[in-house]
This record gives sequence, structure tokens and C-alpha cells, in this order.
Amino acid sequence: MNARPVLLTLCFFAPLLARANTIESSESVTTKQDIFAIRDALKFYQKEYGYLPPTKLPIVLQILQGQNTQGYNWKKIVFWERREDTKRFWMTMHQGNVSSKGELLDGWGNPLKFDTDPITGVVEMWSQGKDGKWDKATAIERDFHWTLK
Repeated sequence: MNARPVLLTLCFFAPLLARANTIESSESVTTKQDIFAIRDALKFYQKEYGYLPPTKLPIVLQILQGQNTQGYNWKKIVFWERREDTKRFWMTMHQGNVSSKGELLDGWGNPLKFDTDPITGVVEMWSQGKDGKWDKATAIERDFHWTLK
């Protein structure tokens, strides 16, 4: 048996196999993009007004979209825009990132966790991940977590 064809085959496919282990799912990428977009929008809001909006996520999302909710964002600046469902014929091709209840959804369609510590003012957001379980430690390891101080 000639080892040369086997060696050439391994040399060709080894980089492809190595890359396959590092490719992220579209749900993972979408979740990261949405989490960091909200983080950045909150930073811009804080820079503009000098404080963060209230702690309830549906209210925060309204404020970041330019609504003057409860006296916040009285300048009506749009800091963030929600993503709508993309449909072709009867099929949803890309999921929106806000539920009908006003919850921010991760790439798997699960609500994102949003929390503010009333004493320190630290804001955190993290995803439930693919399995849909609240596991903050796992979310931190997968970079589906951020903290704003």
C-alpha cells in the first residue's frame, strides 16, 4: 500500500477538520451580536444622559429605541433598533430579537437574562444558551455575558 495518497489526503482535510471545530453556530453569533449591541447602546445612553435607564428590560428596550418612557430619553434618541422577523413566503428565515411580550431573545429564541444590582449599579446580561437553562457560569465561559459598571 502506498502511503503517499493517504498523506496527501490528510494534509488536505486536516485544516478543514480543525476549522470545523472552531466554527460558531449562527445562533451563537446572533446572541453575541445582540448582547453587545445592547451593551453599547446602554453605554451611549449613559454618556448622553449621565445615568442608566430603569432596570426592567422591556422598559429599557423601549427607551433605547427612542421612546420617552417614564421621562427617560426625553431627547428621543434612538440608541438601538430591534431586528424584525424576516419571512419568505410562509417561512421565517431569520428570527427577530424581541418577543411579543417585549423580551429580548437570544439566537435560540430564549429570553435573555438582564439584571441590575441596586447597590453597586452593575448591569449584567446573559443568555440561557442552547439548552435553555439559566446557567450564568456557563454563559460567562461562552462569552454570552457582559457586565457594565
